[in-house]
Amino acid sequence: MQSPASNNPPNRRQIVRGAAWSAPAVLSAGVVPAYASSKKGTATTTAGQYFRHVARKAITGTCNVTTNPTRGYIDSLPYKSPAGNSNTNRDPATSNGYWVEGTAGTVTNLTIKSVITFNHPIQIEPTGSYGNNVIPAGWTVTQTDPKTLTLTFTAATWNLSTSVVGSGDATGVFIQFKVTDACLAARALTVTGQTTMTYADAVGTKTMTKNTGPTSM
Repeated sequence: MQSPASNNPPNRRQIVRGAAWSAPAVLSAGVVPAYASSKKGTATTTAGQYFRHVARKAITGTCNVTTNPTRGYIDSLPYKSPAGNSNTNRDPATSNGYWVEGTAGTVTNLTIKSVITFNHPIQIEPTGSYGNNVIPAGWTVTQTDPKTLTLTFTAATWNLSTSVVGSGDATGVFIQFKVTDACLAARALTVTGQTTMTYADAVGTKTMTKNTGPTSM
């Protein structure tokens, strides 16, 4: 699920040719954290969940591709993020983050892959008006082409989210970006996403795939 932010259009639309896309960017936070338990969960009704925001920021002043470009962010952190969009209730309708719901226990061999595609070329900005990007341990963020980001997370074991508020393991990222080829009015930037979560529970391997968008912002 994606939710665009509400933004005002720039004061003046200005189309400027951007710089050519450079080599792919790969960002990684390091090793996957180890958990004490390696026992498979007893759940038979586990289900992968996620909720995130991909938003275009309002432009202050006159847009310029080089000095004041169209910007935005991807926010799937499972706690209060710099953008202020998330909570800890693990509610698939309102919470940011990626997690697995079920009865008490764990799942194993978790892989999350989220491919986010824009209709304009973008570039990751390591820092911005919200501060630094946040890429927790276990995540790798790769820009596979000028319009596509691939976000991947792996973990050997994963605690399930239960009916207890905020329970279970959850993860996500906060990434800021800029549009590199044009100044865009509100609703002119569109995003599509495909997320696949694979993990093993007590009854075997499960795979969940969800498609979102295109979302205009």
